[in-house]
Amino acid sequence: MKKIVITLLICFLLAGAGCSKKPMIFNFLEYPPYCWQDSEGQAKGIYIDIIEEVIHDRMEIPVVYHEYSWDVAQQLVKDGMADAFITVPTPERRLYTDISNEPLLSDVSVIFTQRNNEKLNEIKKITSISDLKNFQLLDYTGSGWAKENLADCKIEWLPDMKEVLLELASGKGDIFVQTSLLTKYNIKALNLEDEIIEIPTPLDQIHFNLCIGKNSSYVHILPDFDKIIKEMKEDGTLQKIINKYQ
Repeated sequence: MKKIVITLLICFLLAGAGCSKKPMIFNFLEYPPYCWQDSEGQAKGIYIDIIEEVIHDRMEIPVVYHEYSWDVAQQLVKDGMADAFITVPTPERRLYTDISNEPLLSDVSVIFTQRNNEKLNEIKKITSISDLKNFQLLDYTGSGWAKENLADCKIEWLPDMKEVLLELASGKGDIFVQTSLLTKYNIKALNLEDEIIEIPTPLDQIHFNLCIGKNSSYVHILPDFDKIIKEMKEDGTLQKIINKYQ
């Protein structure tokens, strides 16, 4: 299990400076361009930049970043051992987190398949989630959206997106349904642009929100968080952050 701890001020320095705020513990999965660990062990990505801008800089709350597998990252928030993560709101997650009203990021969910898939003509005719039932899907463990929306489909579950894309490129499944920005970024990073193509028909609109554990001491910040995110959308600051990764 990988664990990253990144903060500008460690706890005893905060105490020495007279600051009573304990760091917010933010968990994430390696999920570029949204979040990942660089070669120097620093947390990077769209989510990290937004959290730093809103929570660290504007709200003046120190933040510690931990990377885990997605199941573990969520379970630690559920158990009260971490404060927050960013993901798609689902009924299950609402049981143990309070969720921001303002999404940090929105994207469309589309189909990815092999360029030479023998079923390509059939796949191009798909217009809704219900049309996916006749195909072998690939997805990664912990995907709440897939668990909720693709329950009636045949899915092979893999550890992470990298494994999904490598399996898809090798022809071991027909379809991966995921957001466009995220998946195209990872296809390019894995040099799979010749093997995998996007079918741009939108199947769903996906929103990514801040989820804070109901027992977290920071659950009260959500109204102020929403207000700042709305301001950043209106003045273009949020889009500038996203544009750096496109």
